[in-house]
Amino acid sequence: MRRASFYLTIVTTLGLLLVAGCSSPTTPKTHYYLIAPDYQASAVLSPPATISVECAPFLSQGGLVVEHGDQTIATAHYHRWAEPLPGMISRYLQRRLQSGLRTETTPPTMTLLIDQFHRLNNGTVIYSGQWWTQGSAPQTFRYEEHPISANYDTTVASLHHLLDKQAMTLVKTLAPDTLAKTETP
Repeated sequence: MRRASFYLTIVTTLGLLLVAGCSSPTTPKTHYYLIAPDYQASAVLSPPATISVECAPFLSQGGLVVEHGDQTIATAHYHRWAEPLPGMISRYLQRRLQSGLRTETTPPTMTLLIDQFHRLNNGTVIYSGQWWTQGSAPQTFRYEEHPISANYDTTVASLHHLLDKQAMTLVKTLAPDTLAKTETP
């Protein structure tokens, strides 16, 4: 009798574990984000710029980052960059400069150090760092945007927009008298 009760307890426990395992929430879907130009480049382009990009180590972990007010960060597990951030930003800015400068403009060789490229806890999206060309002094930049909602999709859209702002500033700074006739957003 004791033996039957023991086996019944084991079978019941295993059954409950099986039901509990099947009813547990599923793993959330991982979302991957790209930063790519969303415009059609003109047929005649200037030679591409050479842009070396280095990100702060906390930005190179793969997940999108949210900075909390107490100097801590959270890296998203299920919202990730589709590829390493330095390469995406470099290609993006190369294409934007390539379409923004006239073909006779000498393509710049520049370095970009990114300190911030993330959302703050209050919802503000920030992009800051320094850039310089060969033989010039570093220039500090800081761009912010305040999207209506603070989710990952709007964060990426804001970061994309902030990169556009920087690309336009770079074109105006590097070759103010040779801006292409096609206006970039």
